[in-house]
Amino acid sequence: MILYDKGKMNDVSAVGGKAIGLAKLVNYGCSVPDFFVITAGTVLDDDFAAELIGFAAILHCETFSVRSSNVHEDRMSNSFAGQYLTLLNVAKDNLFRAVKNVADSVNANRAQQYAGHFSTCPSDMAIIVQAQIDGVRSGVLFTQSFASADEMLIESVDGAGELLVGGTVTPQKKIICKDNPQTDFEYESELVAKSMLLERQEGFPLDIEWTYSDKLYFLQMRPMTVVGDALPDIPKRNWQFYVYRDFCTLVHSVQRRASESDLQERIFGFSVPIYEGLLVNGREFYSEENDAATNKIWASLDNGIFFEKFTSDIEALVRRTKRRVNHLKKMSFRDYDNARLLSAYRKEIECYIDSYAPLMMRPDDYLVSEIEKIAPFSAETADILTPVWKKTFYSEEKIDFLKARISGSADAYVEKYEWIGNPLGRTVTRLRKEDVEKRFDRITSAQADSRLKQLTASKARKRKRFDNYLDEHKDAGLNRLLRLISRFIYLRTYTAENSDRLFYYIRKKILSEIAARFNIPIEEILCMNYDEVAELKDCRRVDRTTIAKRKSGELITFFGGESRAYYGGAVSALLKKLTPYDEKMRDGILCGDVACAGEVSGRVKIVRNFSETEKVNDGDIVVTSMTTPEIVCALEKAGGIITDEGGVTCHAAILAREYGTPCLVGTKCATSVLTDGEKVYLDCVTGQVKILPDED
Repeated sequence: MILYDKGKMNDVSAVGGKAIGLAKLVNYGCSVPDFFVITAGTVLDDDFAAELIGFAAILHCETFSVRSSNVHEDRMSNSFAGQYLTLLNVAKDNLFRAVKNVADSVNANRAQQYAGHFSTCPSDMAIIVQAQIDGVRSGVLFTQSFASADEMLIESVDGAGELLVGGTVTPQKKIICKDNPQTDFEYESELVAKSMLLERQEGFPLDIEWTYSDKLYFLQMRPMTVVGDALPDIPKRNWQFYVYRDFCTLVHSVQRRASESDLQERIFGFSVPIYEGLLVNGREFYSEENDAATNKIWASLDNGIFFEKFTSDIEALVRRTKRRVNHLKKMSFRDYDNARLLSAYRKEIECYIDSYAPLMMRPDDYLVSEIEKIAPFSAETADILTPVWKKTFYSEEKIDFLKARISGSADAYVEKYEWIGNPLGRTVTRLRKEDVEKRFDRITSAQADSRLKQLTASKARKRKRFDNYLDEHKDAGLNRLLRLISRFIYLRTYTAENSDRLFYYIRKKILSEIAARFNIPIEEILCMNYDEVAELKDCRRVDRTTIAKRKSGELITFFGGESRAYYGGAVSALLKKLTPYDEKMRDGILCGDVACAGEVSGRVKIVRNFSETEKVNDGDIVVTSMTTPEIVCALEKAGGIITDEGGVTCHAAILAREYGTPCLVGTKCATSVLTDGEKVYLDCVTGQVKILPDED
């Protein structure tokens, strides 16, 4: 055993991480309750029990706290917080038993699972015996808040700090600005001042446990784990919310590469960089300045034939992507050695990056602005933009489902659409045969046959209406633009669908094999960027602390043609600043853009994924972040659609117009401010949603 001694308290293998932290606190001049350390490997027998009583007497107290201090505990990479035992208010007669119980906690299931997750090995336990301090106020100070590196966070409770760290009470929270710290009590001033000094001395953010009795005591100091990156200063702009999808880090890295000028130049012979944009936890934001700069580039390129060439290039890219998909579906990579497997991955991911390039160039805003110069944009004009050029997966899906229902077999349908469970996210739910058969129960074979005939006739009518509209409006500029934007809506949608399918099969065929081969969970691989996966070779390249940080938040900034990535919990705080939900809804009114005209009242049903489409009843108002193919099932019964994301050329608008369903897009916050079962009036003439009193 070691009574505190500067010369003996620097060997982490002997005294453990927590005791090292206490020793540092003493060295820095902080008040720490008297303690001694039972070194790792000590034999806890009768001779030890007698020696323990002698050491306890030196602390001059009646009760003790007994704390674990494992070799792996309170380290930079992982904390083992709460995994081992801490016992408070231990009487002298029970001290030996308490020490043994804490020592035995190294074998607890939760500690073993935690150690296994971080690939560490069980080790001997050092134990801290400390004079018990009965604080009147206790808490934890983080020298960097989870929202900003310029702030400190204090959480505190009355009494012992174990109530706080154990999660049994809700603490009081205080945010302290480092530049101008304001506190309520003298001991808080001391706590903040010394904690700032400790952070400077240690060189990284700290998690400090403290208690106040007759004076301030420091009980523990350890590195903050999963500390987020310091976020950049985001310029004050009118940031416009554009779209939301559940992207994983791997896909975000593809988006960054697809936005770069050299790649766009290689594919299309020109580039349209993102002037100012943000990707925040999958949500895309662009400033008005960005739209103006981008539109200026498009205007300089459009000389009357430009978009015809651009769309032809995209069609060629779609054909290449489809070939890669069909090739991958037939492939097996089990017999590939590691080098060949990673080489195949690199080849396919580069095809995927190419397929994503046109999605980052966003000419649709320019096209719409050009139409508005010639004729006011109306619901009639929006309806004309239904993508009648060719079939997309969205329009094909309805036809294929009806054909499957008529035949009574779901096999071909499932094989074609197994990818629709958002393949770009960290998790994916493949379409199952039983899911399709549940949809069969909603419609008879005769009804399916009738709907198929109606759909075929409707397509013909829409094509004729489009041609008639162009004949009636003799303005050559308007006709050209309408044809271009209708074609581009189809191309953008079809490009996105084929790009999603390609990543689905990369994920299914190659990434799953890499995960098994290198013994890395697929969820972790999806939190790597595409280069990190390609460079795995024989060892893990990304530690789990970094993976955890990426899971907690992800920001990609685009400024001046360059992009940067940031990770951590502060990203969510930034998202709240960018989406002030309360400003979008006053007096029960929610506003958006009309994508398909009409008026309807109904009950709200929040739908986020395929599994939730089952709860939609006839006439319900489907509220979703965006409409992916999986949401199509809900639209068969929906009375109306409201989305967070939007624009009249978005997927939701396309689907709504195909179904003839009133649709409001771009509300920014419908999924946050509306709740399941709420009765609303959807006015897709004025572009408003009003919450109605429930009179039932």
